[in-house]
Amino acid sequence: MSKRQATFIPGKPFWVNVRQEHVENGVECEPYGCPIYLAIRERLPALRFGVLAEFIDLEEELYPYVRKVPLPAVAIEWREAFDAGVKSYPFKFQLTIPAKPERREA
Repeated sequence: MSKRQATFIPGKPFWVNVRQEHVENGVECEPYGCPIYLAIRERLPALRFGVLAEFIDLEEELYPYVRKVPLPAVAIEWREAFDAGVKSYPFKFQLTIPAKPERREA
């Protein structure tokens, strides 16, 4: 399967495809090495983030307007099972990183 990078458009959902190689190379309870992190990193290599229990924590310097991006329930449940050592399989989910709010003139 070829690896393709997403055209990142803030505010628009994109698919995160956690493949078998991510599952096999992922590390339990590791924000910078879990399968979900590996899949997002492959799609958006310039994004600086960590995957925590229920959200993605974006680097504050690059994303001062949003720090925590919630993970969908399917990703939270999958990660909990993976971290608990349950045999895990590939899956996919949609994620949206919010766009920078427009500045309003007074």
